[in-house]
Amino acid sequence: MSGYYPAVAGLSAQLAELLAAGPPPPGDRLPAAQVPEVLGARDVVAAEVAALVRRLIHAGPASAADLQPGHLVTDPAHVLHAALYDLPRAAGAGDDQRRWTTGTSPWAHAARAAASFEHDHERLAALPGPAAWQALRDAAALAAALPHLDADLAARLPPGHGTARNALAGPGPQALVGIAAGQLRYQLADLDADGPAELLDPTPPKEMVLRSAADLPEGMRRLAAVLDQAERIAAVDVRAVATVLTAAAELARADLRTPAPARHALSAVQAGLRPVQTGAWDTVSPRSWRLQTLTTEIHRQLRDPTGPGLAAAGGRLGWAAELRNVVSALAGAVERTAADRRVAVPRDHLDQGRDKALLWVPLPPGRAPEQPLLAGLDQARTAARQAQQPLTAAYGQPETPAKRGALAAGRALTELQAALRDRQASSTGAPPPDRPAHPARRHGWTQPAPPQQGR
Repeated sequence: MSGYYPAVAGLSAQLAELLAAGPPPPGDRLPAAQVPEVLGARDVVAAEVAALVRRLIHAGPASAADLQPGHLVTDPAHVLHAALYDLPRAAGAGDDQRRWTTGTSPWAHAARAAASFEHDHERLAALPGPAAWQALRDAAALAAALPHLDADLAARLPPGHGTARNALAGPGPQALVGIAAGQLRYQLADLDADGPAELLDPTPPKEMVLRSAADLPEGMRRLAAVLDQAERIAAVDVRAVATVLTAAAELARADLRTPAPARHALSAVQAGLRPVQTGAWDTVSPRSWRLQTLTTEIHRQLRDPTGPGLAAAGGRLGWAAELRNVVSALAGAVERTAADRRVAVPRDHLDQGRDKALLWVPLPPGRAPEQPLLAGLDQARTAARQAQQPLTAAYGQPETPAKRGALAAGRALTELQAALRDRQASSTGAPPPDRPAHPARRHGWTQPAPPQQGR
């Protein structure tokens, strides 16, 4: 399991299953041999949900120092973060939590799903506001399940585990987690269900094997992702990508369903890429085997117009709409390489009356827009942007893996929220603390003696 949405879907499904099991009947205890695994797995889940919230709100060690009661309304995410980090460990401070993610209990399955968030911690911390709020809404639903599950687990512990039972059934942190998560879910209920899926689960910049033309949309997305990540690019890779784009533009332009404005724009794309393919220029950069693999695979599918899916509307549906992103990513990669003075172009040189010779010199930054290479790429980028709307109108926009993942995660979160509603209708999760003898008394606070009469 990798990616944000698979992690959310997996953990939501496991927590919903644990919630649906309900509070244990009297006398239903965990086998003694299974207790360490379950407690350790529970700690993994709680720690990963806390880390997820921490990354999303950029919390630090002192983030909770100035929290006041009013922050439960104005900043429930920060209150939730503080409450999650106050949850005591059930397995004890000396236990290695990670070894319990390999178990077979439902809690171990939940721990494995929660641990998969670690692959996305750094990326989630860099999310822009709308995507971060979307992820925080998911995190609030996950956190809201913890007080109920802690109470269930405390009731199932066999005798001899009083310390763990007290950690799970403590009324303070668990209750605050439930309240803060509920307030956060209430405040974020108006978020669009179709959030920024591509930001939460971006296309991985990795190579892939295209088994048929049906894989062309994902192959084009992978190609754009690799180009976006490239700090520098080799000339042979630039020409290979330009060849792929020229072939794709020709196929789309030749299709009778392509509107006239798109055909005109695609011709301009091809014209802009011509000096890229045939011009005299070079780079001082190594070749990328990922770009080599992707361009070879994509070109192989484009060269076979009789391949399964390519001649059908579904086959042309995706990659035609992806041309703009690949052209833009290619132009950006070449511009970054030129800015690093790693693009060389020929210059006429007269040496003591001898014939002209070509000398390779770095592309001058000040004159860069005048060079045929960058001018052609800029023309192709503008034309591809003009072709985007009519191509999308003609062939539609394919469903990306991130969108499919978002739908699966949404279904799992819906099931989790339904399980939460069922539990909240019958209980409040953690049991309330013992009621003091008088409302003037507070937990953990010694009331001063009342003044004596006559003094």
